[in-house]
Amino acid sequence: MKLKPIFHRCILSLIIIIIVSCAHHNPSKSNNYYTQAKNDNDSDNFLHPTIIKDGFSNFTHPILHPTLPILYYLNDKAGTKELWEYLFVSKKETKLLSGHDISQIQIDRAGDYLTFRTNESDAQGDIALFDLKAKKILSLVQSPCAEFLPEFSDDGNILYFTRDCEGKPNIFQFDIKTKEEEQITLDGALL
Repeated sequence: MKLKPIFHRCILSLIIIIIVSCAHHNPSKSNNYYTQAKNDNDSDNFLHPTIIKDGFSNFTHPILHPTLPILYYLNDKAGTKELWEYLFVSKKETKLLSGHDISQIQIDRAGDYLTFRTNESDAQGDIALFDLKAKKILSLVQSPCAEFLPEFSDDGNILYFTRDCEGKPNIFQFDIKTKEEEQITLDGALL
């Protein structure tokens, strides 16, 4: 049976997808709002006054919207990581979510959803799906195990993530429309 070479090709494909997705979020490649906003102003102070005054030391995980001049980021100045939105055109900064321990944020290619890891419901960590239009959490993938590394499918309909139960990490998929979850691997092998 040639399961191992097939499995290795699948894992290699997933790694390539992740690398390409990371490049997709590079401001110089995914959109030019940062550069355009900087060039459209007379000075270098095109950012919100809070960012200019406080600097970026408390700002982490910047994600640019794929089609709009919007930056999403985490701010941990209050002691807990809060999700913020920054509009380049109006220089308006808005807190979208607070009271959550947020990390590992990603945006889908259409710019409709953010996903992130949160320790809101348990210390292990869960995956949340945030609707950017409604400005609210739609669903939370919860289990007694640790979930991490969320990633959207190319069409944005599936959310992939890793779930680690007792030191056995496996890949799962979550259908955003049906809210159904399916395990893809079992102890490192495809199902």
